[in-house]
Amino acid sequence: MDPIEEVEKWREAKLLIPADMARLFGVASQNYNNWVYRGSLPKAYYKKAREITGDTLLADSNVSEPIPIRGWIPLISYIQAGEWSEAIDLYEPGYAERISPTTVPHSRVTFALRVEGGSMTLPAGIEGRSFPPGMIIYIDPEREAAPRDYVVARCFGDNRATFKQLMLEEGRPVLVPLNPNREIYPIIRGEFEILGRVIDASWGGL
Repeated sequence: MDPIEEVEKWREAKLLIPADMARLFGVASQNYNNWVYRGSLPKAYYKKAREITGDTLLADSNVSEPIPIRGWIPLISYIQAGEWSEAIDLYEPGYAERISPTTVPHSRVTFALRVEGGSMTLPAGIEGRSFPPGMIIYIDPEREAAPRDYVVARCFGDNRATFKQLMLEEGRPVLVPLNPNREIYPIIRGEFEILGRVIDASWGGL
């Protein structure tokens, strides 16, 4: 059975439409529809299919071995992928909703947050990395962030935080949404501090 059949079963069980799946895979709707029509998922998307569905059947493919879990990270809150939003103390004990797995190396202070808002979601038809609402991101405060990295940052002077891509604008760091609609999702140019670099992302079932 090709993995696309398992993906389609998962989609139907979740009451999603093909356009939703295209957004999750970060491809155009036509690309996803072509996969279904041909009955074949490109091998480059096997790992993404496992991340989206959490389906162990996909890991049984003879194309690749399952990726070993490197640790279990506390999921402590949500992070607004949009304007600055109020955030709990990210390091205060006792706030973890649950723990989520990651397959990448990380420090002992790594934590996970659930994305809310649409500024880090690419519109349908635009290919590339995307972080839709509900996705879990893993943040390592001990990883140094560089331009083009995804980061969680906090506004100086209070406890508001946001999730964005770190970029440079005329030599100064800015926080840039992936969604290109700048009327709704503007670039953040104010003073901020980086709380940690995003090292991984999943739907909670790598």
